[in-house]
Amino acid sequence: AHWMKFNAKTKEWFEIDCPERVAKTLEARGNWILKPLSGTIEAPTLRPDGSLLSTPGYDEATGLFYDPGDLVFPEVKVSPTQEEAREALRVYESLLAGFPFVDRDTDCPGSDFAVAVSAILTGLVRKSLKSAPLHAFRAPKMGSGKSLLADVVGMIATGRPCAVMSLGEDATEERKRWLSVLMEGDPVVCIDNIERPLGGSTLCSILTQENYKDRVLGMSRTVSVSTAVTLLCTGNNLVFDGDLTTRVIPCDLDAGVERPEERSFSVNLYEYVPEHRAELVVAGLTILRAYVAAGRPRQDFPTFGRFEEWSDLVRSALVW
Repeated sequence: AHWMKFNAKTKEWFEIDCPERVAKTLEARGNWILKPLSGTIEAPTLRPDGSLLSTPGYDEATGLFYDPGDLVFPEVKVSPTQEEAREALRVYESLLAGFPFVDRDTDCPGSDFAVAVSAILTGLVRKSLKSAPLHAFRAPKMGSGKSLLADVVGMIATGRPCAVMSLGEDATEERKRWLSVLMEGDPVVCIDNIERPLGGSTLCSILTQENYKDRVLGMSRTVSVSTAVTLLCTGNNLVFDGDLTTRVIPCDLDAGVERPEERSFSVNLYEYVPEHRAELVVAGLTILRAYVAAGRPRQDFPTFGRFEEWSDLVRSALVW
């Protein structure tokens, strides 16, 4: 419903929020047959079965509400070829050319570049996956481009830099902080500038479970929130602790210079990515759709436990 209020001075109607009294009255009725809303997205995506979700509005199959805002996305081919997928991958090779991936000097881009692309693809389809691993951007020195790379992932998925959080001082504070972050509902979240070994049972649970439940700070009630968030982290000489080592895939950057912060990119990615976001989103979905259209050919690598759906789509498409 659209709620309007009349301004006697300007003689015009303007939109307002639903009055609190009305909202409480409706809530008190208790029994409503309403369609479930599992989340909102701001770019086309793939459903869990691999089909395209590109029509704005409510999607009956997934419960997602798609609102592209003012941006018009080009049509994504339903059955792109493997060569078209390679062309789409080259779009990302050009986009990420300024990042000093450790394996950049090898015969072909390897795991570090692949992890960066994996983070982008994960951000595009995260709402359709039960779980996804933590993508870590690490380097030996400051100014290597870790936070910028995280923001590129956020800007492609949402049009905005990713939401940033810091680690808590102890496990209790960290647990409360995670509940607050998940309740905010940001699609892409980065744990930035980590200075100690990263681990903890809370983060491990969030990465593998579909929902996270905890008590609201200062209240006696508990809430359950979705964990369908693309989680990233950055740090210098970043190391992982405990069970988290089986839930993270790292991307290593090394500029190989004394002062990496003095390097400059050929383009300003904070301007380029929003301007070319539609093209970048379509490139990512083309890679995934080409793999789905090819029948999801099985790839020769071990199972990635706890992240089977993610591995069968994002990981497998990139290896393919």
